[in-house]
Amino acid sequence: MSEKVSISLLLSTLKLMDMGLIKEVEDLNSFMEKRVEINPNRLQDVEKIRRMILNSYFE
Repeated sequence: MSEKVSISLLLSTLKLMDMGLIKEVEDLNSFMEKRVEINPNRLQDVEKIRRMILNSYFE
């Protein structure tokens, strides 16, 4: 995959999934929306990471 994303955002999302705090698509969407609220400049990263996780874990 040649997309560039925020590694810290990706790792924090995967860590929350590993801890069981993100179990469903709704949990992922809520977490990602909060990240955009905190830092609107990360919108593209959030969308890319959300798409990657949805394709990898929830399909």
